Amino acid sequence: MKPNEKNNMDSKLEIFSNQSVLITGGGGYLGSKLAEVLSKANANIELLDISFNNASKRLVASNRNVKMHTVDLTKKNVLSQLCKKLNPDYIFHFAAILNRNRDFSIYEKLYSVNVAGTFNLLDAIKDINYKGFFFASTSEVYGTRNKPPFEEDQQPEPTSPYSLTKFMAESLCKTYSDLHSKPFTVFRFFNFFGPDMPDETFIGQMLAHYRNNTIFSMTKGIQKRDFVFIDNLIDQVLFVVNTKNRKHNVFNICSGKPYMMIEIATMFRELTENNFNFEKSLGYRPNEIWEMFGTNERLLELGYKPKNELLIEGLKKILIN
Repeated sequence: MKPNEKNNMDSKLEIFSNQSVLITGGGGYLGSKLAEVLSKANANIELLDISFNNASKRLVASNRNVKMHTVDLTKKNVLSQLCKKLNPDYIFHFAAILNRNRDFSIYEKLYSVNVAGTFNLLDAIKDINYKGFFFASTSEVYGTRNKPPFEEDQQPEPTSPYSLTKFMAESLCKTYSDLHSKPFTVFRFFNFFGPDMPDETFIGQMLAHYRNNTIFSMTKGIQKRDFVFIDNLIDQVLFVVNTKNRKHNVFNICSGKPYMMIEIATMFRELTENNFNFEKSLGYRPNEIWEMFGTNERLLELGYKPKNELLIEGLKKILIN
């Protein structure tokens, strides 16, 4: 890296200079977006996944310090051999099967990756002297019984096989890391969105239907959700990575601002000058979480200065992208 490039580098990225960074789930949306930011640091970025999106492929093709590794987390021996070879300084464990279906017929598949796969990774790196292990959990672990805004000290109450396996993986990270005197951090991500986002997310579905000129079907939309723009999410993540002497290991990553889903759909329609059409024809899910929004008070106490970007500004960005 040239001197002037180092001077222009975000100060939050300096911690990764000359380091090896492993991102599981590096072929997915969140992992590839993080990799894109970290590629600006003087670091070796190793992406691990079973498949890779176009963004991660473009990043690998344009940056010699970013490499991809097609590995299944359930293949313990292969994973162990790769981790020993890479010897990472920082690990972002973002790989998971995401399925919010309430049907327990999917539980074994979710468990094999989200829990057993997490154990395989922890076991593969236990003899490596890494500086940070960061696990991607979900706001859904708070469930229906906790009162919002959700705080990290509230007792998780998973309401689906997916959120159950993520909470199990959280506990696994804590117990295993404590037992082996290893660092760990859990990020409870709330809803996030941004350019190139997958179609299966709420805002991603709206965008896809708008571009295809088809009608978007949704519920009546009285549920409240906390949406954070991808750039702000990564900013919060990097802030935590850079903060020393933290007394907590679990952090909400959110905006702290709830919106009803119908408000978001209406806002989106207005931004498209009424060229986005939707209908409120779907029923609600069993055990629907009516209000899911968090507080990032822990980050604020550490000195984090949030980027107070309104949801509508983020929606504008994905429309022009």
